[in-house]
Amino acid sequence: MILGIFGFTGSGKTTVTKYITEKYNFKAIDLDVISREIMDLEESQNFVKMTFPQAYNMQTQKVDRKILREIIFNSPIENQKLSQYMWPKIKEHVIQTITSSKENIIIDGAILPKLNIPVDKYIYVSADQQDLLHRIKVRDNANENTTYELLKYQGELLYESVKDFEIHNNSSIEKLYQQIEIIMKKIKD
Repeated sequence: MILGIFGFTGSGKTTVTKYITEKYNFKAIDLDVISREIMDLEESQNFVKMTFPQAYNMQTQKVDRKILREIIFNSPIENQKLSQYMWPKIKEHVIQTITSSKENIIIDGAILPKLNIPVDKYIYVSADQQDLLHRIKVRDNANENTTYELLKYQGELLYESVKDFEIHNNSSIEKLYQQIEIIMKKIKD
């Protein structure tokens, strides 16, 4: 069984993934972690250095992720350049992980449906925009304008995504867990 968890940044995908992983013995694949690993590769560092030189710190010889985030979420053209580079690499990594595993897998990624990875069931995690903005600000200490542009971009990408189930994460953790239990019961039946 391969479950896909997707939704806006700050919606609670990681909390849902962690719960299912621990309670139902799924192996988790986090697209953010994979993305960071790929970005740390020399090839990716060179790509950023050539494509987004203002986001490459010559002193540390590393990508400044905060600057890169501001660039790509304030320019659809720049975002497209990075997406065209990263998405195929992320997809390839995930497919290798899936094919080499015999475990149930849960994939956590904001825009997961856009990667066209074979998933048995998609669970969309949603939250009110004000909750999203607050959670991202607290968690990431992110610039409000950049955060707003990120959510706008993700909304455009997720607009017509297929979802088998939806979790509304606007209440307590207990209510979130109750919604997960209802979905997991339907999936197992």
